[in-house]
Amino acid sequence: MKKKHRDSPKRIYFDDAIYFVTFYPQNRAPVFGESFFCDLFIEKLRNTKQIYQFNLFGFCILHDHVHLMLMPNNSSDLPSIIHCIKRNFSRDANKMIQSPSSVSDVSQRRPGEDVNPRLREDMKRRLRKVVALRLREKGCRGKKFRWQKSYHDHYIRNDSDFDYHWDYLAWNPVKHGLSENWPYVSTNPKYYDLTY
Repeated sequence: MKKKHRDSPKRIYFDDAIYFVTFYPQNRAPVFGESFFCDLFIEKLRNTKQIYQFNLFGFCILHDHVHLMLMPNNSSDLPSIIHCIKRNFSRDANKMIQSPSSVSDVSQRRPGEDVNPRLREDMKRRLRKVVALRLREKGCRGKKFRWQKSYHDHYIRNDSDFDYHWDYLAWNPVKHGLSENWPYVSTNPKYYDLTY
């Protein structure tokens, strides 16, 4: 069954399809050069996967963009999945920027909200100053994190297309001048529970 996304007449979704999706921070600001933003993104990806129960085949977080290879349970879920990841990441990233202590203080969280275990006392001391400075340096207006509107998606057509995009995820950090051991990619054994 084909469905068109309401905001894009060119975007068509198929049932039981795998998609390669790319999205960017506003102005392609390289905010994911900061490890605490990468960790936060993975936390939001994990939370969204629990909500929507999609299959995640791979991901790669680079300094100024993110790639995901996933299969939604329903063809109409893809926009909701991307929206959920982006909205929840932006909310918590901006909380970190405005008031780092409120993000990690369990007493101030609503029931059911996730707790980011990565935020420790040593990070809280530097977060506000470092994050605001980094965002300003990286072109984010108003010291606030924002995503570019929409995203790019590619329908995986066959096994060779799947293999090509999976290899692309695995080697993308090297292509962008990062280490072969770049930790924020699905080939890292630390994230096997997320993708397999």
